[in-house]
Amino acid sequence: MTKPVGVALVALVVLLVAGNFAVLTYLQKPDAPSLELRANNAGVPLAPEDARVSIHVAGQHGELAAEGALGEVFPLPPGRYEARVVLTRSRDQQSQRIKGITLSERKREVKHVEFSAGELSVEATIGTGSDESGQVVVYVFTPQDHNKVVTSMLSGQRVVLRAGLYDVRVVLTVESKEKAITWLHGVEVKAGLDVRRDAAFHRGVLSLKASNAGTVLPRGSATFVVYRAGDAQEEVMDSGGVGDPLGLAVGRYDVKVTFMNSNDKPTRWLRDLEIRESETLDVTTEFSSGTLKVNAEIEGGETLGDFQVYVYYYNAGDHQAAVAYCPAGVEAILESGRYDVRAHFFRSHDRPNIWRRNITVTAGEVETLRVAFSSGKLLVRAYEDAGTELLGDNVFVYVYAAGERSRPIAISQSAVELILLEGIYDLRVEDTRNPSQEVWLEGVHIASGKLTERSATFSTASSPR
Repeated sequence: MTKPVGVALVALVVLLVAGNFAVLTYLQKPDAPSLELRANNAGVPLAPEDARVSIHVAGQHGELAAEGALGEVFPLPPGRYEARVVLTRSRDQQSQRIKGITLSERKREVKHVEFSAGELSVEATIGTGSDESGQVVVYVFTPQDHNKVVTSMLSGQRVVLRAGLYDVRVVLTVESKEKAITWLHGVEVKAGLDVRRDAAFHRGVLSLKASNAGTVLPRGSATFVVYRAGDAQEEVMDSGGVGDPLGLAVGRYDVKVTFMNSNDKPTRWLRDLEIRESETLDVTTEFSSGTLKVNAEIEGGETLGDFQVYVYYYNAGDHQAAVAYCPAGVEAILESGRYDVRAHFFRSHDRPNIWRRNITVTAGEVETLRVAFSSGKLLVRAYEDAGTELLGDNVFVYVYAAGERSRPIAISQSAVELILLEGIYDLRVEDTRNPSQEVWLEGVHIASGKLTERSATFSTASSPR
C-alpha cells in the first residue's frame, strides 16, 4: 500500500518543480506581460524611495505576487491583479489601491495613482531664560478625534500628512513633565505645500530663596507650591524647591513656601507675584525657627537613646495634637514660640511620660532640656524544685501596683528584664503548664537606676509530663 503512495508524492513534486520552472522560464521571455506602478503627489512625480508597491492576485490578498519600489517593472503571468502603493514618507502611512488590473500576453501595463499630501511643521518659541532644559513636543489630531494621535514630532521637525484639517497640541515638557500646553485648531495641510505654524509660550522665571533667622537655607530644605493669584480652590499650577529657578507662564501667582527641614513644617505665603515674559523674579521668604533638644536618662542610671524615648512638642496650652515629634537626643527645629514638651519612655514596660511646660524656642538659637525617669529594672527567674530554670513561654510574670489585682501594669516572660517606674509592686508568677500553679511575690521594691531580682519555684510533681 505504501509504494504507490510514495510514487504519487514523487510525481507531484516533479510536477511542481516543472511548473515553477515553466513559470520562471515564461517570465524571462522578453515579451512576457509586466506591471509598473507610478505615483504623483499634487501632480509631481514621486521618486522610487518615496513609496513601496505590493501586488496580489485578484481576490487573494494573502498571496503576494510581487513587491518592490515605485517605478519598478514586475514581470507577471497573465491574469487579474490588485496593487497597493504606500506613501512611506507620510507619517499617516496613506496608501492607494488599484483593482481590476488585467495582464494579457505580451502586454505591459503602467498604472498611476495620485496622492494628496503636504508637509507640516510647528516652530515653538519660549520666553528667554525660561525652561532652558525644556523640550517642545507636537501632537497632531483630527478635529473629530482628540483621543487618537495621528502623529507627533519635535518643534521644527517637518512631517508629511494627508491634505486636510488638523488640530495640533503643542506641549512644553521639562524633565518629562508637561509644563505648558497650547492648541492650534483647524490647521490646514495643503497638497504639495509646506505648511509652517508658530506657537509661543510666554513665560518668565521665579527664583525663590528662603532664609531662617537671617541664614540662607540650602537647596532642598524648603519647597513651594504655585497657585493662580486669588484662587480660593488652590488648584496647583506648579511646584519646586528653593534655590531651583522655576519657569512659569506670564501671570500673577500666590506661592506657599514650606520649611521642610523644620520638624513642624511651618509655611509662608507670597501673594500676587507677577511673572513677566523673559524676566526673572527674585524673591526671598523668611522663617523664624529655633532648635530644641531633649536629652533623656534614668536617674542614677544610663543615658537613654536609640529610640528608647520619643519627645512630642505641643503649642503651649494646646495638647489636642502634637506639632512635631522625634527621638530623644535628636534636635527638633521648631518655629519660634512657646511649647509644652512630653517625653514618652516608649521602651519602658509601663511607658511613663514626663512633661516640661512653657519652653521658649527662639529663632536661630539652640535650647537643650534634660529629663530623667525614676525607673529601675526587674528580673524574675522561675525554677522547678529540682533546680532547672524555666524559660520561654513556660512561665509568665504579671506586674501589679501594690495592693491592686484587677489589671496588670505589665506582662512578660520570666528571665526577661522589665523596666518600671520606681515603686512597690506585687508580682504574680504563673506556670503555663499548670495554670492553677502560681506564686505571688508581694511588696517588691524597684529603685531608680537599679536592678531588682526575684525568683519563684514550682513543684515538679504537679507539672504535667
